[in-house]
Amino acid sequence: HQMNNRFHAIMQRFSVPWDIYSEGKYKDFSKEELINLIEVFGKSTERVLAISADGGKITETIQNYSKGKIEFGVVRFGETVDKSLDMILLKHSKFQFEIKKEYEQDLLLWGAEAPLQDVIFNAVDNSCFSMGMKKEKDTNYKPQIIIRGKVSKTMFDFEIEDNGMGIKKENLKKVMDPMFSTK
Repeated sequence: HQMNNRFHAIMQRFSVPWDIYSEGKYKDFSKEELINLIEVFGKSTERVLAISADGGKITETIQNYSKGKIEFGVVRFGETVDKSLDMILLKHSKFQFEIKKEYEQDLLLWGAEAPLQDVIFNAVDNSCFSMGMKKEKDTNYKPQIIIRGKVSKTMFDFEIEDNGMGIKKENLKKVMDPMFSTK
């Protein structure tokens, strides 16, 4: 699932430039438009390289998990959140929502980055789904996600809150069950 999300992000990054190239549209571009196109290609390539590196971390995590051990190291929580949000914004590029970050941006943690990034991505992805359903019913609704984090003694606690549809009462007790989903 996580690798598929990264492949989807890579495809989205290159779909517009590919259309311009494959349809020959660039031939009619002015010099300034060509320079802008090259800049778009450059930025897309830079992001694809980062997404690919993240995919490598996931592969490594899966390998470590299958061996029974996960490699821990220093994780920059803010950067991990930003990487997850980059993928979310690609996946939900047409869905507008506000993101509030309530944590120290330069916070360092001891952990495994790829699984943490996946947890954040999946939670925010579910939030987007819930908020999208609410937006369909209420055109005045303003979707919002808040990511909070704080250190308490030797632990780091974080939460992701959205103002979407919410979870039905009967499903609350099941949300931590493996493979449980209402989608």
